[in-house]
Amino acid sequence: MTYLYLLNFAMYQVIGLALLLVCRGNRNQMFARNMGCSTLCASLVSVGYLMYSGGRPPFDALGMALLAAGSVLNLLFLSYGVVQLAGRELPRSAAVGMGLITIAVLLVPLGEQQLPFWGLCNVGMFMILGAAATRWLWRTDARERLVGPLLMLLGLNQLWLIFWGEAGLGPHIFCATVLRVAISVVFLLSALHRANGEARKLATRFQMLTEHSVQGVVVTDGANILYANPALR
Repeated sequence: MTYLYLLNFAMYQVIGLALLLVCRGNRNQMFARNMGCSTLCASLVSVGYLMYSGGRPPFDALGMALLAAGSVLNLLFLSYGVVQLAGRELPRSAAVGMGLITIAVLLVPLGEQQLPFWGLCNVGMFMILGAAATRWLWRTDARERLVGPLLMLLGLNQLWLIFWGEAGLGPHIFCATVLRVAISVVFLLSALHRANGEARKLATRFQMLTEHSVQGVVVTDGANILYANPALR
């Protein structure tokens, strides 16, 4: 089972860093940055639970701290990313409420029922976020419309924990990794597509400015004239 946790951690780290590199220096791709941060924080959840379930102090306490921090930040960054992808803003009160609810859920002492309880709460959060994303992104391109259904599948993936507890961890981690990779790829492709669209708009705007300018504009390679606007023709 340990190798699944480590594989999940490695996959999330690679994808999270890739998303951060794509949006580096481009403030118009903040949704990709937040998704990258969410994926990196999600990687802490696997490591945190592995340490926590080991039950050896002080690693169990450190594991719970990583689990709590990773869960809260993962949910918040994911919510911000989805909302920004849809061109909306997440109210601060909603972000604070989600963070407090997540912390409260993690700290409820339920013994053997802890894992199913966590799964049940996650189902609700991901289903609500997925339904909202489906509604907000329904009129966008086909690629971005996948985000909502994928988030709802991520919520339904918690059923492994609800019905099978510890025995369902293996398939739960595998399915969660696949679904998070799919969601991250959608965000990655959307960021690249939007960046290319912005570059084309800038090129078109520059061409219109030079074509209608009363000042002469010429582009050369040092020996030959590559372009001259109408003012020089």
